Amino acid sequence: MMKTLTRYIFMLFALLPIASYGQINLRPGYIITNDNDTLHGSIDFRTPERNASQCVFRDESTGKTTTYYPGNIYGYRFTDDGKFYVTRTLTIGGVEGVYFLEYIIQGIISMYYLPTHGDCYFFEEADGRLVEVSKEDKIVTLKNGKSGVQRDTRYVGLLTYLFRDSEEVKKKVEGIGFNQKELVEITKEYHNNVCKTGEECIVFETKNDNKYYQFTFTLLAGVKKHSSRVKDLKKRQNINYLNATSPSFGLDVGMLIPRFSRVFSFHVGLEGSSFRGEYCIPNWEFRYLKFKQQAFVLENNIGVRYSPLHKRIQPFIEGGYAHSILMYNSLKQHYEELTDSGSKKLSKSLDTEQTSFTMGFYIGGGVAYKLGKHVIMARSVYRKKNWMASRLNTLEATLGFTF
Repeated sequence: MMKTLTRYIFMLFALLPIASYGQINLRPGYIITNDNDTLHGSIDFRTPERNASQCVFRDESTGKTTTYYPGNIYGYRFTDDGKFYVTRTLTIGGVEGVYFLEYIIQGIISMYYLPTHGDCYFFEEADGRLVEVSKEDKIVTLKNGKSGVQRDTRYVGLLTYLFRDSEEVKKKVEGIGFNQKELVEITKEYHNNVCKTGEECIVFETKNDNKYYQFTFTLLAGVKKHSSRVKDLKKRQNINYLNATSPSFGLDVGMLIPRFSRVFSFHVGLEGSSFRGEYCIPNWEFRYLKFKQQAFVLENNIGVRYSPLHKRIQPFIEGGYAHSILMYNSLKQHYEELTDSGSKKLSKSLDTEQTSFTMGFYIGGGVAYKLGKHVIMARSVYRKKNWMASRLNTLEATLGFTF
């Protein structure tokens, strides 16, 4: 079962980059052609790596979508947050390539950013020469045999060289951290100290990407049908499952990363419901034998939801990992013993091999309806979980309200 579960989850997550590749996350912007013409429209805003390798541009007047690669155009820019990308030819690791560099600052020394194996910045001097400034810490083995981190401080020397015309800035470089905020501030300060004409340097990105993650919170209420199987009951009494239907409640937290995909979202859910399952069989010694299992079922799931349509009505499918914990779990045998004066109802706890923890997978589907800023959802989910001597299968119908 574990091999099947692992294979299922691996295939699900392996397909995410493939399925999301063709999706677009359009934002207003413009491209600059190699002839210095500006064309306004919408641009696919994706991860830094994708933004550095291609520009998907939609001309809103014609509806035509065109993919441009570095060198096809001079550059492109998003007008909502100011991100600006320009074509540059670089040699990285001895290999020459053409990239869209993110233009951070235009000044006496201009600053660019390129996502490689780590953060990598390029500083352009007045003669057009690009100097790479990066930081790559290494894990090394110390003399005592333990592992340690060898800090890479080469960027301090490179920045000292780049800002050589300002003694004040050179002193500040010695204590600078390797992050975009501090690098931007020190580059701006150098420009202000050195620039003779009084012109301000231009910082192209002025807003943080507050839409990188989008979270949703959904209150859930519904009905669950639990089917619990205990291995010993199957062996001794040939009882397959104890069944019970009960109301449920819970919370689902969703996370959408538009720059990765607008159709896939990650979800974590927690739901609770009661379980009172029973099975009655005739018995020659007693009038009947009734087996009752009672517990409070706490279910948790971690998975992915696929919603291809971004309209008022949004169908979706979902699936992933699930597990359950049976709290206050008890299994009893009830029977009626005949006496001279009549009958007596008795019960006893069963000494059976069972576990309160089960794990497995869930699959489901449903439809969501947008209601202003909120969403009303209806879905059905099937969960299959087992662990050692216990199994718990659940079929549920749920309503949700997203706020």
